[in-house]
Amino acid sequence: MANFMIGKAARYLTKQEKTLISLVLLILLFGVVAQRFCWKNLDKFKPQPKRQQKEQTMQTENFDEKIEQIVARDARYGRDAYKFIREVLAQAQKKLASNKKIQVQQPQHVSGQELLETMRQYTLKEFGPMGRYVLAEWGILRCEDVGEVVFNMVEAEILSKRRQDVQEDFAGGFDFEEAFVKPFLPPTKLRQKPRARSDAGKETRQ
Repeated sequence: MANFMIGKAARYLTKQEKTLISLVLLILLFGVVAQRFCWKNLDKFKPQPKRQQKEQTMQTENFDEKIEQIVARDARYGRDAYKFIREVLAQAQKKLASNKKIQVQQPQHVSGQELLETMRQYTLKEFGPMGRYVLAEWGILRCEDVGEVVFNMVEAEILSKRRQDVQEDFAGGFDFEEAFVKPFLPPTKLRQKPRARSDAGKETRQ
């Protein structure tokens, strides 16, 4: 009887040990995976220096303040239009730096046509079939409106420009209907059949 109880207890303890070993292995496995995939990105999660945080906060506040001043004197375009174009500009600069295989240490100059093409791609990516309607809500109905937004920010000293940069660079870019609506239209399955000659002749005689 005693031997039976000891054997039963031993089997019970073995299950506990197996459970503990499984948990330990899972923890170790999770640690290895976390170290492999996340170790290189730990710097992104480190708290930024207070000075850097303060500078970023000041830049954001300064940008918002200037946008308020722009909208107060030119109500054609919403605040989000300026924020969106700034995002598009950042995307265009990254794309140019990537094509040149250089690090973005200084802002890359973006031409009007380059900015328009980046805006087209970025709008389709971010908003899909709603892109044209979102832009219209902000007052952007054509490429020339993008130029107006950009040069409003240039005037407010949010953006800088070169001597050869003019608003006409944004003219004749692309049609918003073709760029933001047509890609999402379903293909036409039914085609209108041509009228038979006999029917046409009957109608002519009548």
